[in-house]
Amino acid sequence: MTLRVRTADTTYDFDGPFKSANDLKKKSGVYVISTIEASGKHQVIDVGESGDVQERVTKHDRADTWPLHVIDGLFISAYYCDENERTKVERQVRDYCKPPCGDR
Repeated sequence: MTLRVRTADTTYDFDGPFKSANDLKKKSGVYVISTIEASGKHQVIDVGESGDVQERVTKHDRADTWPLHVIDGLFISAYYCDENERTKVERQVRDYCKPPCGDR
């Protein structure tokens, strides 16, 4: 499965969307928490980066805020990359999608 996440400059193919963090790999990358809008498109509600995306999402300090923004289901996706790329990708997704959870 692939979730295409668009930014101002690039479109990234994220692994997912999954309903469980257990489906994520224990690898470095960027994670996206999303829900489905009435149009059927995924809306990003949070984004972040980590050396282990599965562990980060599983133990996330903002997880209790995600359900407040759910329209139809809560989904998790990941773009696996090294530390240099993940900080760039996380910032691009946050700047373009403006998710309601986390720092802007």
